[in-house]
Amino acid sequence: MKRFTLSLAVLFAVAACSEAGPTIPHGNTPDPMTSGELAMVADPGADRPSLKVQKTAETFLDRTWSWEITKDITSEVPEVLAEGDVLPVDFLVGLSAVSEDSGWKVEGTITVTNPSDVDAEVREVWDRIRQEGQDDLLASVVCTEEGTEVEFPYTLGAGDTLVCTYSADLPSAAPGENKAAAFVTGESEVAEGFGRAAVDFSDATVSEVGTCVDVGDVLAVNGTQVADESLGQVCLGDLDDSGEAGFTYTRSFGAADGADFQLWCGDNSVRNDATFKVVDGDEAGGTASAGFSVDVKCEPPVVDEFTGCTPGFWANTRAAWPEPFSRTDTFGEVFGGDVDPSLAHISLGNMLSLGGGPGVVGAQRILLRAAAAAVLNAANEVANYPLDVDGVIAEVQAALATGDRGEILALAAQLDEWNNLGCPLDNQLPEEGSPAPDPTPEGGDKDQQPGEVGEGDDDGKDEDNGEDDGKEPEVTLAGCSPGFWANMTGEWPSPYSRTDTFGEIFAGVHEAIADTEFGNMLRLGGGPGVLGAQRILLRAAAAALLNAANDDVNYSMSVAEVIDAVNDALAGNDRGELLALAAEMDEQNNLGCSLNNAGQPNG
Repeated sequence: MKRFTLSLAVLFAVAACSEAGPTIPHGNTPDPMTSGELAMVADPGADRPSLKVQKTAETFLDRTWSWEITKDITSEVPEVLAEGDVLPVDFLVGLSAVSEDSGWKVEGTITVTNPSDVDAEVREVWDRIRQEGQDDLLASVVCTEEGTEVEFPYTLGAGDTLVCTYSADLPSAAPGENKAAAFVTGESEVAEGFGRAAVDFSDATVSEVGTCVDVGDVLAVNGTQVADESLGQVCLGDLDDSGEAGFTYTRSFGAADGADFQLWCGDNSVRNDATFKVVDGDEAGGTASAGFSVDVKCEPPVVDEFTGCTPGFWANTRAAWPEPFSRTDTFGEVFGGDVDPSLAHISLGNMLSLGGGPGVVGAQRILLRAAAAAVLNAANEVANYPLDVDGVIAEVQAALATGDRGEILALAAQLDEWNNLGCPLDNQLPEEGSPAPDPTPEGGDKDQQPGEVGEGDDDGKDEDNGEDDGKEPEVTLAGCSPGFWANMTGEWPSPYSRTDTFGEIFAGVHEAIADTEFGNMLRLGGGPGVLGAQRILLRAAAAALLNAANDDVNYSMSVAEVIDAVNDALAGNDRGELLALAAEMDEQNNLGCSLNNAGQPNG
């Protein structure tokens, strides 16, 4: 729509030049013949025929809608939540809109007819608007003949009609009167004429902006954005009689598998921002927020009640294998799950010495090693394992069925945690100082509990004939498990001690476990979410750091490399990446321990 912006002081234009004239204060009627400020005056030649003036008046306005948004939590939120509990939280987003009018305008036509039988000399045509409480305004008037603007004075023939248009910007929507006048020259035999129309904005043509908004919702837990979703679009027609509309929804939180969003152990902050953006306007939009804090109480896992022996123990101690399992049982015979064909026929004995690798297959290899030890622990009457045999098999099958590396590694880490709870079968180990057999075909000796010695998957006999074949000897890497370091009686390698905390050594450790001492590494446990993954990683990282710092353990990483890798994973705050590094370190921690229970080199 074309808009005309006129000066508050100059809004009159005569037909000849279309220049706006000044406002006329209410009640002022200057002499039209001696002043540029024309007023409505009586015709001195009232006995002459008068021009007939008819007019229309159409009103227009702009209406801009401004929106407001509110965000509330409508359900009770406790201050404390137990680990494993799920907290449902109800949210309400409210929207309302108010309008502001502007751009008031009136426009229309002025039709001037000469009803007489003589020509009329029209000097000019003008239009005045008088609104309540406002100064009079003179509109801009343009008269045309066959599409061409006419010049004044203009001869209007007998019986002819002159059509003009006018427009004016107004200061308000106040009601008023619109009066048009057609003035004649002094020589005209026809007198001037007048026409009136009401100025009424009750039926104005309204141009609206800001009639609809898009509504979004952003959720952050402990400063990290975890959700950004669209709630939908709200338009004026969606508002109820009170001028409001809204959305209600529920989200669940907790340090529990069933929660929509995971919380940490300890203090948590949740912030939920509702936002809107105007679809058809220039308004910037708005935001409303609601949030809560909750303290999740996580008790350290009770590990003293349960026991478990490492893959290294089972690989090196045939005498302790429980019925009905044997070293030649295959994966398919024991677990029957969906696994890569290269692993389907591997034996339990070789599963205990599997290495890891990239992708899903690498994760399956890590899980199979932990699962082989887990099923043997569960079947042994002396070991009080957290799962029975059927439970271990069911968990392994479920993880493999997902085909997801993160899920597979998560179960591997959990089983590894339980496999390191402390082995009650130490009295069945070979005597300290007995020779360690050659490595198994799938990666060599595995980690031991304190006092274990390496023994492979072969018959335990050394087949070395003592001859030098001239080749460089292969470098055998080693690594001792978290269980070894937690239970050994000797001193730890300098500069580390059992009272060092994880927060002192690594950067980015969650505050709930930052003060946990290295000596309590086995009590870290696992758990859901990022915090649970941090627990699993730090337990493996503690052993990795001690392995790297010990001169008698030929570990695959240096101290600096261990710390850098852990810090990078913690900074990423990604559960999958944390678990992946935990699995890699667990693999290295199970390469075979070259130390005895006192922390001295074997042999």
